[in-house]
Amino acid sequence: MPSTVRKTVVTIGLFLTLSFFICVTPNVRVEAQPRIFVVPDSYNSIQEAVDRAGYGDTVLVRSGTYINQTVVIDKPLSLVGENKTNTRIVGDWSLNGTVILVRHDSVTVQNLTLSSVGGSGSSGRGVHLLHVQNCSVSNCNSMNNGIGVWLFGSSENTIEDNYMVSEHTIPFSAGIKLQDSHYNVILRNNVTDYENGFGIILDTSTGNNLTGNQISNNYHGIWLQASNNNNLNDNNVSLTRNIFVRSSEQVRLGSFGIRLFSSAKNTIASNNVLSVPKGIQIVASSYFNLVENNTMTNSTYGLELANNSSHNLILGNKISNNVYGLEIKYASNNAISANNITDNLVGATFEDSSNNLVYHNNFVGNAKHVEVTETDDNSASDLVNCFDDGFPSGGNYWDDYTGADANQNGIGDTPYFIAENNQDNHPIMNPVDIATIPEFTFWLVLPLFLGVTLLVAVCRKKLLKLHSY
Repeated sequence: MPSTVRKTVVTIGLFLTLSFFICVTPNVRVEAQPRIFVVPDSYNSIQEAVDRAGYGDTVLVRSGTYINQTVVIDKPLSLVGENKTNTRIVGDWSLNGTVILVRHDSVTVQNLTLSSVGGSGSSGRGVHLLHVQNCSVSNCNSMNNGIGVWLFGSSENTIEDNYMVSEHTIPFSAGIKLQDSHYNVILRNNVTDYENGFGIILDTSTGNNLTGNQISNNYHGIWLQASNNNNLNDNNVSLTRNIFVRSSEQVRLGSFGIRLFSSAKNTIASNNVLSVPKGIQIVASSYFNLVENNTMTNSTYGLELANNSSHNLILGNKISNNVYGLEIKYASNNAISANNITDNLVGATFEDSSNNLVYHNNFVGNAKHVEVTETDDNSASDLVNCFDDGFPSGGNYWDDYTGADANQNGIGDTPYFIAENNQDNHPIMNPVDIATIPEFTFWLVLPLFLGVTLLVAVCRKKLLKLHSY
């Protein structure tokens, strides 16, 4: 074979072999390793380090106080302080007092103390999450900000283990505010001393979980407005400031521990509410909420249902040492079951309210167990509530019931009289063990109310029959 032909064949063979390996070799993407940008070691400002950092990088801020260091984060990275207590960022006025503005998904802010410049009133914010997802703000201090962490149009974020305190009397301030924000986790935060403000606010926000938060010494505790399908579990709310007491009359003023305003299908479970004028308040046409296994004590009103709030289930709560354990006012078609209502001045008051189902509760040690009142717009005959679940389920346990149980079936032989057209037809002889009450889910709450109207109708018929003799 001529040398020229031989060279051509070899060249073609090498080309084909190389092409084969190129074709069969998988595409291998070499990921860049996350980098750490240290302030102030290599950068004059935190913002400069954030600007230089890339996706997935970390900006580490060493201990120190950083004045006029407002930070805007518009890429997925981590901003981490060396030490939460000693790493302090004080914002400027460039973002109306906001210290850290997050405008990108998947950002982490951690181990920092954040302060708005000069306190900056209610507009100052420690961290503002703006239209983002999958971000985390954890283990930070928010000092004297109008809002510690504000989520606006932001979902599936985590706010956990932060401490928020305000030394200023700022109206409408809040430790944490969610606005049009959904499916976030608000976990183990401590919010205190918002003297004229709120611990946590949810405004038109759905599906959020608030768990294990400590809310104390604020004017209001946790407020849900037009917010549905949220879970509030294992939070401690206490408001003990003297601002709530009118000293001349020793009357607590009108703040609340947990408030649902025009909000539906929320679960309020296993919370402790202490020393609040209105412990848990459900108002303004709030419906299908579950209030379960909470403790409400040392308040003016332990729990208030008012202003056309209906179809709520109040289950297995401990309501004690309040002026009024329960206040039901202009509220109908609610179920109140298996609660310990003890040692209150008045166990439960029903004002202009009817068609509520009240059964399997323990009324013990109250100066007065139940009172039913009406205004000039209603007559007593209109205010019929059902205080038993029929036979053999029974009604409530009353520690001052004097009737007999001749056949020993656990149900009193004579009704327990409450007020005109309101009586327990089947009082039970022994206290209910509320610890054995099973937990409810929202989907189990709905069928319960299908029978409430029917039961109240039966009560009405029984009362009419009694009055006809």
